Formats: sequence, structure tokens, C-alpha cells
Amino acid sequence: MKFPKFSQWKQIFKILKGTERTIFITLAVIVLASFAYLAIDLYIKNTKEAPAFGGTYIEGIVGQPRFINPIYGETNDVDRMLIDLIYSGLMTYDKDGKIVNDLVKSYQISDDGKTYSFQLKDNLYWQDGAPLTADDIVYTIETIQNSDYKSPLRANWIDVDIEKTSDKTFTLSLQVPYNSFLENSTVKIIPKHIWQNIVPENFALSSYNLQPIGSGPYMVSGLDQTNSGFIKNITLKSSSKYYNKAPYISNMSFQFFGSKDDLIKAVNQKTIDGFSLTYLDNDEVLAEKNIQQGWSQNEKFNVYSFLLPRYFAVFFNTQKSKILSDSNITKALNYSVNK
Repeated sequence: MKFPKFSQWKQIFKILKGTERTIFITLAVIVLASFAYLAIDLYIKNTKEAPAFGGTYIEGIVGQPRFINPIYGETNDVDRMLIDLIYSGLMTYDKDGKIVNDLVKSYQISDDGKTYSFQLKDNLYWQDGAPLTADDIVYTIETIQNSDYKSPLRANWIDVDIEKTSDKTFTLSLQVPYNSFLENSTVKIIPKHIWQNIVPENFALSSYNLQPIGSGPYMVSGLDQTNSGFIKNITLKSSSKYYNKAPYISNMSFQFFGSKDDLIKAVNQKTIDGFSLTYLDNDEVLAEKNIQQGWSQNEKFNVYSFLLPRYFAVFFNTQKSKILSDSNITKALNYSVNK
């Protein structure tokens, strides 16, 4: 059987009669629609949505950064947020709040629970290109332990000895076993080559506290500060030196405000993409009342909740207080606190 040529197909409407032409067109449409449906169905079944790299996210914050420095900043929510983006620790938390490796490739705990041996990953670099080694780990821990630097983290590291065994290995030794010690190992590491020549009394005054050099997924790309010292915004960009997978969001900008009213104004003007409800007393009703962006009655802004791997505790010094040495008193205080 000989298949018609294209020139012959073009004459088909001259050959077909009225009813035949209608039937032919109908069948052609059905065939084309079926082919399109099968093609779309095949595409949907064999593909899935995936995030793309790029873009910019702008977040509004009430407050000011002071020390984007792990030695000092862990007690300030604004500083801690920026520290988590710019620096890396020995260990970190995954999306489920579990402790996982960060800078370290592996670790071993001795049978008596007193010695932790760590091995760093290969090809670790600071954001200025300098290599990250065990010397940086030793320097960070010893700086925290040194009372001259007045680090609020010092109490966690007083009875810990650190020893470098090679450029990529080191040990941390405890006087007594501590099951939650890996929680302490999430502390972020600072670069020795940047900080070693800065004396303790000038540590808190250094410009590196606001323009830090870290080893995390983001690095500072811009700082906008007024003549009075108020920081208007800090911009971050994805770091090409980061050892792990690059973050999907390439650029992040943090806009700082002096009050929640200024934050609400910025939200209504749509100059920021997100903010924390903590600035509005964690009150969604209050947020909806104050934020007027023209959405319909059934439309609301998206609220995302995250579990933070931290807790707050009160420790009683029963050796210095006779009252607190009474277990009934401490139990009463425990029951009286609304948790």
C-alpha cells in the first residue's frame, strides 16, 4: 500500500463531501486531543516539582544586630539568626531537630563517655578563601573558655580540654561524662586568622562583628547603616566556598525596624516578604487586624511554624541556700511555674 504524499493530503478537502468533511475534522480533533492528553499525562506522571536556585527573600525584623559573632551573639535572637546563616558548627540540627554532622566527617565517643574524637571534612574553607582546620576549632573553644573575652558560652566549656591531633582531627575531653555534650558542639566556629591578632578588650569593638567571615551557606554582601549607627539592612548572598549544597535562595535581605508599627507599615507597603509573629506578640488575630494588603475575607497570609532545638531552665544552687536545699520548696517552685 502506498502512503499519500503531503501534496495529495492538501487536496483532501476538495475530495470529501460536506458530511465526510465534518466527520474527518471531528476525528482529527479527537486524535489531536487524545495525543495532547496522553502527552500531558505522561509529563505529569514522570515529573515532579522541585525548587529552583536563585531569587531574593526580604525579611523584616524589629531590633538590631550587635554581635554577628558566635562568641557573643548566641544570647540575642537577631544575632543568633544571622550567625546560623553565616557560620558553621562541628554539629548542627536537621529539619527534625536531631543532631547531625556539620563540619565534622565523623566522631567517636570513648567507652567512659569522657573523650570525643572528631575528624573534619575535606575541603573546608572560610569565605575569604583561607582553609578551615583544627587550629580554628582549638582557637574558638579556648577563646570561649578565656574569661578575658567574657563569652556567655563560657560556662558550657569550663571543664573541657581540647587537643589538636592533626590538621583535621582533635579531641575534646570532659572531666565527667555528659550525655548531652554534642548539643554544646553545635557552637559555631570562628576563623583564627581573622581574630587572633585582636586583643580581648577590642573583641567586642571589631568591625568583624557586623561584617563577619564565616564558613556557612551565606556571606555578608552589604551593610546599610545610618550616621547615628542604626543598621537599616544587611544583605547576604550564597557563599561559593560553602562545603555543602548551595542554598536554593541566592540572596537574603534583612530589614531592621525600631518598632512593630514600623514593621507593620513595611508589610502593608509590601516592601518585605516575611516577618516573625513574635514581633506581634505571636498573635495572628492582631496581625490580621493590623496588616491590610487587600486580600479577600477568605484569604490570609501564610503562617509557618518551626520547632527550635532549645530549652530554658532554672538551676537551683542548693549548697548556698538552705531554703532551696529543702526538696519541698523546689517542688513547690516547679509546680508553680506555668510551662
